[in-house]
Amino acid sequence: FLDEIGEMSMGIQAKLLRFLQEGEFYRIGGKRPIQVDVRILSASNRELENEIREQRFREDLFYRLNTITLRMPPLRKRKDDIPMLVDYFLKNSRFGGAAQQIKRVDPRAYEVFQNYDWPGNIRELQNTIERLKILAENNEIRVEDIPFSIRMPKTRSDTGDFAIDMPLDDVEKGHILRALTYH
Repeated sequence: FLDEIGEMSMGIQAKLLRFLQEGEFYRIGGKRPIQVDVRILSASNRELENEIREQRFREDLFYRLNTITLRMPPLRKRKDDIPMLVDYFLKNSRFGGAAQQIKRVDPRAYEVFQNYDWPGNIRELQNTIERLKILAENNEIRVEDIPFSIRMPKTRSDTGDFAIDMPLDDVEKGHILRALTYH
């Protein structure tokens, strides 16, 4: 599995292409090629077609790798997946010590998780769950345990920036939230 393949330098891309075409590689310091039969899975958060146009990704490597493409929308567009992912990360975490005994997640906590946009995608959700497991004081994740930045994410109205087309309800909500935060 090659994660973030769009970040590879052009030199490494050329070596990977050769490996894929020949099905062999040399160990560091080795004199004989080693034959392999492998399948490659790769992922990228970049649009590789755009990277090809900008000459930052090799077109021949793209077509060599592009046998089957799965496009995953960001987590903010898959809100229904969040409870399942939270449960998975709770059960399959390497961290948490005694707090790994978390047996319940408050339904309101799931709601908070689903209302957040997760700009860091699944990795941000995973790290948040890891943090909650480590810092949990009992065997339940409650809304109060969730970091404030997730419970009350900053929006345009929170920062005092108002667009001319912003509905009055959003302006009022932003003002109320700022007043509550201040007091």
